[in-house]
Amino acid sequence: MIFRSSIFARVGVNALVAFVALWAAVVTLAARDGSKQWIVLNNCRLIANPANDGDSFHASAGAKEYIFRLYMVDAPETDEMTPGRLVEQANYFGISVPQAIEVGRAATEFTREKLSEPFIVFTHMSDAMGQSRLERFYAYVQTKDGDLGGQ
Repeated sequence: MIFRSSIFARVGVNALVAFVALWAAVVTLAARDGSKQWIVLNNCRLIANPANDGDSFHASAGAKEYIFRLYMVDAPETDEMTPGRLVEQANYFGISVPQAIEVGRAATEFTREKLSEPFIVFTHMSDAMGQSRLERFYAYVQTKDGDLGGQ
């Protein structure tokens, strides 16, 4: 039979249906995210805020204010306000909770120093969620020294 030599016989109809459904989901998600153009915000300035840390901060671009979260960066928390998250980070980095807090504070200072001069933000305005009730967007940040996430 032709059916037995076909792909259906080798992987089964259910597997093929699952593959097609998965492929459709991937294409849909890629199209949704890929349809957004990069927005470039020049001459951004850091806004001092107690919520700023090593990977998330308040900034202004012209008259607008934003909260940005760096793509592909996870700096440890700076206090024990979210103890579960802090324990996760300490375990991930293979350090103690007090060491994680120390590293988080150093990352906060590093980011503050790097953003002390005007910088450029590249964003799709994709929701970075977070604990704040304010909107937060994922972004890449370019400083005079290069990509902030790679420094």
